[in-house]
Amino acid sequence: MKKRTLLLLLSLLPLSMTAQQKFLLRGQVVDAANDSPVSFATTALLRDSTAVAAVAADAQGRFELSAEAAGDYRLQITMVGYNPETQPVTLRTAATDAGTIRLRQGVDIDQVTVTIQKPLVTADAEKTTYSVEDDPQAASSTLEEILRKVPQLTIDAEGNVKLNGQSDFKVLVNGRSSAMFKNFKDVIRSMPASQIKKIEVITEPSMKYDAEGAGGIINIITARKEFDGYNGSLNYNTGLDTRQQYGGASLSAKKGVNQASARFTPFFTPRNAIRAKN
Repeated sequence: MKKRTLLLLLSLLPLSMTAQQKFLLRGQVVDAANDSPVSFATTALLRDSTAVAAVAADAQGRFELSAEAAGDYRLQITMVGYNPETQPVTLRTAATDAGTIRLRQGVDIDQVTVTIQKPLVTADAEKTTYSVEDDPQAASSTLEEILRKVPQLTIDAEGNVKLNGQSDFKVLVNGRSSAMFKNFKDVIRSMPASQIKKIEVITEPSMKYDAEGAGGIINIITARKEFDGYNGSLNYNTGLDTRQQYGGASLSAKKGVNQASARFTPFFTPRNAIRAKN
């Protein structure tokens, strides 16, 4: 009986491996004029005019897209200042090399409308921003899976996030500190990416962020202004040079647009009364 069960499991193994197979498309985006890499270009894999995968190229213009099924697709590449490039690709094996994709610099023309995949990455002197809401895979991904796509961020085998190879960074939510991301590694593994609007990687923080010497900032912009939740505090104090002990407590809660808070009046207990009671 055990031998039959083992043979059955072995016969099902190839089917299981096939069902879980991913079809990867790799390539590099360069400038057609000088073959220099086009950093952070938006690459998308389309099927029947629907984007099934999208990712930003890295600083060297390299990209890797994945699809759930083999077949014929269209590779679309866009970047500000360049003409969009679209070419057919066929995925048949586990990994397909698209080679070098050359983008030509665009020419300004009035009154032209082009419908393309929105850019996933925008950058300025202060920060790099990844638009999670424009990633077609965000609806079925965790925040950890999306963070792996963000330029300048890496995640090691143990799930530790690093910014430009450093772990000395602050995590903000909507520009403010949040206790919900205190255990950053654990939270990103379970949080749905659909709750996030965009992720800002700030390597040159201005004074408004109060970086406190951190090597950078990861600012997570949520789809809502704040997460639902609650927080509270409890304090108690006494001293050898005082005849009183005192304490207090506070509690606040938020659900959607509704929020409430309560504060308990501090209580005082004479220490000589405690001695008499004992």
